[in-house]
Amino acid sequence: MSATLRRTPLFERHVAAGARMVPFAGWEMPVQYQGVIPEHLAVRSDAGAFDVSHMGQLHVEGPATEELLQSLLSNDIGRVATARRSTPC
Repeated sequence: MSATLRRTPLFERHVAAGARMVPFAGWEMPVQYQGVIPEHLAVRSDAGAFDVSHMGQLHVEGPATEELLQSLLSNDIGRVATARRSTPC
């Protein structure tokens, strides 16, 4: 029996960049692009980033939910669908 792996919002970008994708805690995640040495050198000379979009979930309720989240998050909360409905909050 195989479970369907979930994908982060950056999945297509990882694939387009040549990432080797592997299962990780129920998610399809990039493990390597060009190799350990080229990646190490790239991070040392430029920058590196880690896709953490799969690592957090928020459950917030109350009359000021949208205002609270808008003040805390970098994303425009008005454009994000809620778990209970498919329209923005």
